[in-house]
Amino acid sequence: MKKVIYFLIFLLISNFVLAQNSGVDYLSSVKIPPPGYTPQGDNSTIVTINGFDNYFLGNDFGEPYIAVNPTDPKKQVCAYNTNSFYCTQNGIDWVRTYPTFGPYQQVLGDPVMAYNKEGVLFYVTLYSPNLSSGPWGIAVAKSTDNGVTWSNYYQAHQTTLQLADKEWVAIDQTNGPYSGNIYIGWRQYGTTGMGFIRSIDQGATW
Repeated sequence: MKKVIYFLIFLLISNFVLAQNSGVDYLSSVKIPPPGYTPQGDNSTIVTINGFDNYFLGNDFGEPYIAVNPTDPKKQVCAYNTNSFYCTQNGIDWVRTYPTFGPYQQVLGDPVMAYNKEGVLFYVTLYSPNLSSGPWGIAVAKSTDNGVTWSNYYQAHQTTLQLADKEWVAIDQTNGPYSGNIYIGWRQYGTTGMGFIRSIDQGATW
């Protein structure tokens, strides 16, 4: 009987604590940008609301993605359609850079990023030199300094079927036998099912 009573007391206390932390105290909002504001290589603007900093990184077509460097959590990157890319080295100051994707610069967006365990960044995007007639593909940019500069551009996939859409990337960060392997999946129009590729040599071949 005592165990039942203790358990009920525990539930009451737990509910009380959770109710006190329901999220009401953590409400925040995104800063409304001033009219005509477009970030062009400068730092983001910051506004503090209820004790939390909010960073305005501009606007475009949405679908944002953020990744955190496993070697230093203060180093992060954020990208959104079509090719708006920001990086921070200290977790506070976000600076816009311009990955050109080399010969695959006709980017279509859906940007996603991933780090390997050493902190090397891979930025993946859709591209096509001609959206109506193709070919359509997936390009990868590589950075060893957290997105400040880009050292390599790779074509991970190309097809004449139809659009390759909403790709996703993951990298094995373990110390196991597949450490460093890069995996990309996407929706391939013009056929059934999904597309899937991998690289075992840091993106050089797929």
